[in-house]
Amino acid sequence: MTKYIPQRLRSAMFLRRVIINIMIGLVIGVGLHLVQDKPLVTRVENTAMDLLIRLQQRLIQVPENAVPFVFIDIDEQTHRNWGNPYFVPRDHLAKLLDFSMSGKPAMVLVDIAVDERDASSPEERKAISVLTESLKLKSQVKNSETTVLFVASSQPSLEKRGKRELRPSFLDTVIEEHPQYLKFSPLFYRDQYDQTIRRWKLYEDVCKEPVPVVISSAQLLAITLMNENAAGVNRLNKVLSKLGPALCGGEKMPEQVEFSVGGKVIDLLGDRLSNRIIYSVPWDHNKQTIRTTDRVNVGGRQVDLVTHIPAALITDSVGLVESTILDDRVVVIGATFEDGRDWHMTPIGYMPGATVLINAIHSLIQYGQMKRPPFWIILCLEMVMILLASVVFALLQSFLAKLLVGAVVLVVLIPATFHIFKYGIWLDFALPFVAIQFHETVAKWEHTLLGKSA
Repeated sequence: MTKYIPQRLRSAMFLRRVIINIMIGLVIGVGLHLVQDKPLVTRVENTAMDLLIRLQQRLIQVPENAVPFVFIDIDEQTHRNWGNPYFVPRDHLAKLLDFSMSGKPAMVLVDIAVDERDASSPEERKAISVLTESLKLKSQVKNSETTVLFVASSQPSLEKRGKRELRPSFLDTVIEEHPQYLKFSPLFYRDQYDQTIRRWKLYEDVCKEPVPVVISSAQLLAITLMNENAAGVNRLNKVLSKLGPALCGGEKMPEQVEFSVGGKVIDLLGDRLSNRIIYSVPWDHNKQTIRTTDRVNVGGRQVDLVTHIPAALITDSVGLVESTILDDRVVVIGATFEDGRDWHMTPIGYMPGATVLINAIHSLIQYGQMKRPPFWIILCLEMVMILLASVVFALLQSFLAKLLVGAVVLVVLIPATFHIFKYGIWLDFALPFVAIQFHETVAKWEHTLLGKSA
């Protein structure tokens, strides 16, 4: 056997097959690069990254500098205690905000719609008045600089197809008059083929005359506030405002717009990879709570990455929850009750919208935008894979060759991908399997033409 293999490796037929296989590999490699943004290839990449995201929840520990969250949840029990109202009562929301701002949170994010659709009865208008007056008073308290982010509700525009317009909010005047209150866009990209949210939208463009408005996402505002406070938000708004005319058709769209914050360079016009959310916080449907075992270091103490508090413990049981639990955390006020219909499919399962926001904020702060390795590294890896596959397919039958090359990818490429994934770098291990499958199909045809003897 040892004599047979060298002789076979030196044969003209073997060298001919290797050369043909190298040409096949090059054609397949170039072809996959050309169709990288096509639906089939996109789905393969999505499946591979979904798998890695599910694995990393258990295997990658959260770094000590991660920012912890408090999720104040208007859950099913709380909603029923309130009498199953159609909208979250504004006076109850005022209590939740009073509690949230009584501590020292990094910021408060309100994932509850505050548009004017429900301001129809005297009771509702009174509840709105309670909320607005409470916010005004909070803004006047000395040393109270907690930034509160409210949802900017929008709807499709009837004047400009494909664009959106803002819904009026009873908080518009309060937000305009008090800089510590901001609006954020709650929109995400949803893949049409499986209705899964995998990517964020860093901003929302509202094309309304006379001045186009570009609203930042929660995760972009969060990372800016964490690092630069109000000054950073002003700088961010200036960058976003430059996009307004182009987004609304008044100017040519720039190829790249970047925003630097906290040591990260964020491409505001990033592609589908850079906009990917790395989910780390799943939802436990059996217990109706966030499922997390991750611990974060805060002030020398280890705390949960996300602390889940039912809203009823705050609105119906005054003093039961200490406000110190909010210190140095991002507080998210959201809803999980069934009638709220704020539930979404993600790569790690079905979860409420507030948890999607928590994952998006944690992803941008922790990982930044996903990126690929330098092109020369990808090129070198592809050349090595093509050469290996060419030799193996020339030596063995196509099916055995596919198994052997596939095993090499499993042993080498997947661990490498997993290792660099925690640094926000994506090395696609799925496309090589697609290339191997194509190569096997062509190799069968090649063996039929050239014969199976070397």
